Amino acid sequence: MSESSLSGPESLTAPVAMPADEALLLLCSGEISIEGRLVDASNATLYCAISADGVTAACVYKPVAGERPLWDFPDGTLAEREVAAHAVSQALGWDIVPPTVYRTDGPAGPGMVQLWIAEDADVDVVRLIRPSRQRGCCAASRSLTL
Repeated sequence: MSESSLSGPESLTAPVAMPADEALLLLCSGEISIEGRLVDASNATLYCAISADGVTAACVYKPVAGERPLWDFPDGTLAEREVAAHAVSQALGWDIVPPTVYRTDGPAGPGMVQLWIAEDADVDVVRLIRPSRQRGCCAASRSLTL
């Protein structure tokens, strides 16, 4: 798909708010259709529609094949790390990482699929984790690095 084939944001699938369990089911089983590419991302990051059982939502898909190597992480692990970030966020009750799954059958091969969340202008991302939660954040960080 060429970047010029998209006429603008109105031609893209819109984000859809849904409960996390429904989103995870959709992400696991839905058909992924690539609609565009996020050109400022350092890895292949694709804006997609995901559809199943009459429900369509926007998602981001990052195929393993499009990962750029980093000196501090093993090659080909970004997708798994993003899935792990979602799992940690859920387990600790933070709910700050959108529903994220690993798919082996993506359009460009295995990769991460994450529900696209509409921007909330009322959320200050710098203050997303309140000071009362920072102690738990630091403790979790220490336990994950040990």
